[in-house]
Order: sequence, then C-alpha cells, then structure tokens
Amino acid sequence: MLILAIDLGKTKSLACWYQTDDTKHEFRTVPTRPGDFHTLLSDRPVDRVMIEICDAAGWIVDLCARVKCHFKTRSRIGRPRVMKVNARSATGVADS
Repeated sequence: MLILAIDLGKTKSLACWYQTDDTKHEFRTVPTRPGDFHTLLSDRPVDRVMIEICDAAGWIVDLCARVKCHFKTRSRIGRPRVMKVNARSATGVADS
C-alpha cells in the first residue's frame, strides 16, 4: 500500500509517500494551495491520503474526492498539537 501522509501548514506543507510493503519513504514540501495539492495528488497514484483535521482539511478532502483518492483524517483532540509526518505516522494509517 502506498500512503501519502501530509502535515498541513499555513503556507507550506510536508508530504511523505510511504510504501508499507518495503517501508521506503520520500518527503517533499509543497505550498498549501489547491493547485499545488492537485499536482501533488496527480504525481503518482496512492492507495490512501492521510491528513489531520484543521482549517485547510475541507478543501483537501474535496480535492481528494474529485481526483478519486481514498483519504483518512486524524483528529488533533487528545494528541500533541503538531502531527509529525514520518514513516511511523504513515504506517499507523495502513493498519486501520
């Protein structure tokens, strides 16, 4: 399974592609704008997109639905304020 986990920032976000089969991963920063996220989602097909719930989540979920990407959200409630996007956070989604 290829997961795209995204740590959303106000102006810049961090994307991590994580392959669960062999644990290979790749990081890229991208401006937090719809056009740039469309390119990010179109670069390569992914099995799941993981984002945290925040003020930008709505348009990202809409964009995922438009390009037919399965998505999963995580709540900040009861968690540290910042979600670190790395291999560990991406693998947690693969198991759910």
